[in-house]
Amino acid sequence: MTPTLTLSGPASGSPLSPYTLSLSAAVPGGGVLSSWTINWGDGTVQIVSGNASTVAHTYALVPYTYTISAAASTVDGPSGLETPWR
Repeated sequence: MTPTLTLSGPASGSPLSPYTLSLSAAVPGGGVLSSWTINWGDGTVQIVSGNASTVAHTYALVPYTYTISAAASTVDGPSGLETPWR
């Protein structure tokens, strides 16, 4: 079954300062989340092992608009892509 993924974070950030994204997943049937794949929208893709609740990234250029998206994998394999966060 596909987990329900939620991303949240500040609407804006400061140049060369870490931007922290909050991650949440509800896995049906007591499944276990094994990793997140975060696309930061600036050409950087980050894989985070386990069920992390936050992840940070530093953007070189702000105030550009970046679309952040994430996917999660369970121990059974990849799951659905989350609606992008801007």
